[in-house]
Amino acid sequence: MNWWKDRHNTHHAITNVLGGDPDIDNLPLFAWSEKDVYRAKDFPLASFILPYQQYYFITFTPFLKLIWCLQSLFWLSDDTTQNKSYMKSRKAEYFTLFLHWLIIFSLIILCIPLKYWALYFLISEGIGGAGIALVVFMNHYACEKFYKEEGYKANFLTLQLETTKNLSPGIITDWICGGLNYQIEHHLFPTLPRHNLSKIKPIVEEFCKKNKLPYVNEGYMDSFYQVESILTKYANVYKKIKEEEK
Repeated sequence: MNWWKDRHNTHHAITNVLGGDPDIDNLPLFAWSEKDVYRAKDFPLASFILPYQQYYFITFTPFLKLIWCLQSLFWLSDDTTQNKSYMKSRKAEYFTLFLHWLIIFSLIILCIPLKYWALYFLISEGIGGAGIALVVFMNHYACEKFYKEEGYKANFLTLQLETTKNLSPGIITDWICGGLNYQIEHHLFPTLPRHNLSKIKPIVEEFCKKNKLPYVNEGYMDSFYQVESILTKYANVYKKIKEEEK
């Protein structure tokens, strides 16, 4: 819980700020900016995979949930944290994480034939991971990104509107995305229940129009192609730099 609060609150506070927002710090798997391309030199694995990032992007998405689970465990075992609240609840978090996975694996053992244990676990976790990734990636990765100096100086409203966009609403989209397709409203009012985000959309959109502020609302496939275009762009930049170094 504390890992998620720490990570997600940071993401909301400095959305798409390079070197600050943990959600766009995906090296060595993905480079989302020219700065990432140059930082990739610190990762030996990058030279083998980054030139092809636009191709394996989709195949990566099912692993997002598992990666987050591992990150939460690594974060919990990090003894360098000085946050007293996190330290105080550490034992409780260890216990509840252990209990969570005990229940998950107990249900698999009790309900699924032995030969399907691993397959069931990977498919169930993969569907959850891909579902999350294919929604939230479209909301941010094709948007503006800021370097620290710019991002930290930007006011909250401008930063959120320039680094976040909505996926076109609809009965099916709203249900599949669980309301997270209204990402602009979610970022401006992060404590608002998701089923109410659609209700304030017209108000936010009208406010932005009146004050000549950006408000991006795009179809899912348009957003997907934009993400692929960005990945292709920086894969080519990386390849060009590597060729010049030879």
